[in-house]
This record gives sequence, C-alpha cells and structure tokens, in this order.
Amino acid sequence: MVFDNRGDDILSITSNGVVLMQTYRMVVDARSTENDQVWTYGYRAINRVNIFLDGLEEYNNIDVIGEVDYQLYVAEALFLRSLAFYYLSQLYSLPYIIDPQAKAIPLRLTGILEDGHSDCPAATITEVYEQILSDLDESTISALSTEANSYDTVTRVSQAAARMLRMRVYMAMENWEAAIREGEAISGYQLSTQVEGIFTSPYYNEESIFSMSMTTTNRSGTQTHPAGYYYSGDICLADTQYGIMSKNGYNLEEDKRI
Repeated sequence: MVFDNRGDDILSITSNGVVLMQTYRMVVDARSTENDQVWTYGYRAINRVNIFLDGLEEYNNIDVIGEVDYQLYVAEALFLRSLAFYYLSQLYSLPYIIDPQAKAIPLRLTGILEDGHSDCPAATITEVYEQILSDLDESTISALSTEANSYDTVTRVSQAAARMLRMRVYMAMENWEAAIREGEAISGYQLSTQVEGIFTSPYYNEESIFSMSMTTTNRSGTQTHPAGYYYSGDICLADTQYGIMSKNGYNLEEDKRI
C-alpha cells in the first residue's frame, strides 16, 4: 500500500494519518507512523537474518545439518534480507535512473547484538542493487527449490521468487534486457482466472510465487491490510479518469489483470 499511495493511479480521500495519508501527500517525516514502523521493522528483519547467517558460519552448522540444507538456509536468508533492502531502498532513495550514486540506505551485513553500532553511513542506490544481485547470484538461486504450486513451496523461497526479485532490481535500473532474461527463466506459473484463490484457503494458486504464510486468524483489520484500503471506499480509490485503469486494455471486465 505504501507503493500504491506513491503512484499516479491512486486517489487518497482520507485525512487519517494511520492509513498512509502522509505518504500520499508526500509529507512523511521522522514522526510519521509509516516512516518509523517501516524503517524499524525492515531493519529488525535484516538484523535477524544477519544474526542467523553469522550463527550458521560461527558454529559450522554444515557438519550438523548437511551441505544441501545448509546452502538452502543461507539462500533463503539472503533472499529475505535482499527483499528488505529492496523495499527500503525504494522508499528512502532517489530512483536509480535519476542518480545512480544517490545516497540510499545503510547496508547492514553483519548481526548486531549490542549497542554502539548506530553510526552506519548510507550506501548508494547502486551499491544496494549490486548487493542484492550479488547475494542472489546463480549459486544462491541453484540452492533453492524449483517446485511450485503448493502451500509449502509458495511460503518458502523458490528459484522463481529469487529471479522475480532480481527482475525487479533490473527494472528499477531500467536494464530491460536483463529483466526479461530473469523473467524468461521462470516457468511453471500462469495467471489464474480465480484471483480470490490467493486470498482464501489454501492461500495459493497457479500464479502464486511467494507469499507469507497465513490463516484466517491472521487477517488484519480494515486499516492494516491492502484490501481494506479499497474495500471500504473511504480511504483509497483507483483513478479511473486519468490513471492506468482508464487506458484501453486495462478496463475490460474479462481481463485477468483486473
């Protein structure tokens, strides 16, 4: 929703600061709820991944769990860290295409267990993207599962999920040839005619690549989940007059993209 609210196709009609009103109006500051929580929980996730990776290496767990599982756990952890870096960099940096050397976010690559590590300079957007692409290189991807279309494979990182993240990075860099190559390397998925299948038990279908595991008891309230922003009709509206939904091919009732 943060990214929807920063786009040109959404109209925010709320004055409620809890539902990303400040993001929509481009007036987010250090006191804004969305700023504080996105930054805090993003780096909390990154630090937990780093602590996990440091522990794997320090205690030589490869002898305990075996080579295959060791490489799998490392690859999954690197994906989750890369995912956090990607979203944080999208929110806190100028676009790469405007300035590849623009200051972006700190690259935290080791776990922090005590105070005294607050002085960490921001990396450039180029350095962030290079870190993601390096972490998700072919050796990392090869350790991930190639299976698809099951609850276990959708809620665990797959090769397709890693390639989709690489694809997003290349798109942000406007390296379209590399983005297309990553997309063409993915197979075993197709657009579903039943979009609601993603959001009802068993929470996956043939177009699901990666999703956080959930049950009906995990559903959040009207102000904290994506559907709630649109379903109520008093927070966000799609701009059907000037936005993408007004264009030919994006307003057909039978179109799977709708």
